[in-house]
Amino acid sequence: MTEISLLFALIKVLYEQNENTNAFTDADKTKLEGLTPDKSLGEYPNLAALQAAHPSPQPGSFALVDAGVGEDVVTYLWDTSDAKYVPQVGATTAETPASIRTKLLQNADTNILTNAQLAKLNAIEAGATGDQTGAEIIALLNTALGGAAWQLGVATAPPETAANIADVDAAINTTGKVNGRLVRDVTNRRLMVAEGPAAADPWATADGAVTVTPSAAAAAVVSQDTNDTPTSEAAFGDFVGNYSMGGAQSNAF
Repeated sequence: MTEISLLFALIKVLYEQNENTNAFTDADKTKLEGLTPDKSLGEYPNLAALQAAHPSPQPGSFALVDAGVGEDVVTYLWDTSDAKYVPQVGATTAETPASIRTKLLQNADTNILTNAQLAKLNAIEAGATGDQTGAEIIALLNTALGGAAWQLGVATAPPETAANIADVDAAINTTGKVNGRLVRDVTNRRLMVAEGPAAADPWATADGAVTVTPSAAAAAVVSQDTNDTPTSEAAFGDFVGNYSMGGAQSNAF
């Protein structure tokens, strides 16, 4: 037995005399086994190939997926708790405009505002509203015209001669005159609209083609078209019924 032990010892000495040959002790073996094993699973052309080769690897395992020329290599990590491979967040999986848009739309009350919708929105006047009532519209007109006289219409517009309309001292200019008030010029067969409440504020035709500014001097030199002067209230009424505003016939009066 002693001879056999000596033989084993001799063999060990002789073996270790070989170049690049060392004794692999039990302690060395235990130490090596305690090291963390390599968790790399290699490289694959796609995720499906990786999943087929390693459906349930050790925790911490990872692999590279390279789809080919022109495609970045993606590192996939094995998620033990969810039992699936997930791409590693890094330069190879950086966010793209498309991926950011997809994630943005996952938020509640979040939608895409397209270029066409933005252009439509920008074209809407500030403060505009699409649900104004008739009363609200009338109130706005009253404000713009300085009163509600415009609501009286032609039927209640008093008849006046061109001379009185042009006379700053005439009652039509000194009493009850408001912005938007209507008066029938029976001399020239036209409807005049007050452009202000003051006696000297001008009167204008509905289309703005003629303006008469009351003054003491104007009353004496009023221009009249005697050929078209109506001879009666009835004649004036017939004229107003066919009054042309801005070149287009209107029966609103």
